[in-house]
Amino acid sequence: MLLQQSGTGFFIIMTIPYKDQLRKPDWQKKRLEIMQRDNFTCQICLDTEETLQVHHKSYDKGKMAWEYGNDRLTTLCETCHSHLTDHIKDYGDDKEFSVLKIKRDGLPPIAIIYSNGNIIFSQSIQAITENVTHKLVQFLINNWLKNG
Repeated sequence: MLLQQSGTGFFIIMTIPYKDQLRKPDWQKKRLEIMQRDNFTCQICLDTEETLQVHHKSYDKGKMAWEYGNDRLTTLCETCHSHLTDHIKDYGDDKEFSVLKIKRDGLPPIAIIYSNGNIIFSQSIQAITENVTHKLVQFLINNWLKNG
């Protein structure tokens, strides 16, 4: 929410759509600050190569995108951000959520998402290597142990 003084001395409350807020220099500066703090690394899967975004952990009505404290913002890759947003819409929080991203030579990475007890593959896996199988099993065991 922005206050703008009118010619009569009164303030006019202006709202800027969220999409437009993300184009403002104030947000671009804040976004860069967060990404630098996080070493340009996704804070879920530790990817440094996929396009990065800054995630708001929660929202306050009327606040501009750049008005949040740094502790309420985190760097995520597009894949993790998209799946985390879906998880929060479905379950209301980010508990019981994690991502394992397995890179493959010349092929898109496989993202395996653990979301509230469900395992979601980001794409169909036709041929799975022994190395991928070991990573998947360890990921599943870790999430089941952590989340009961």
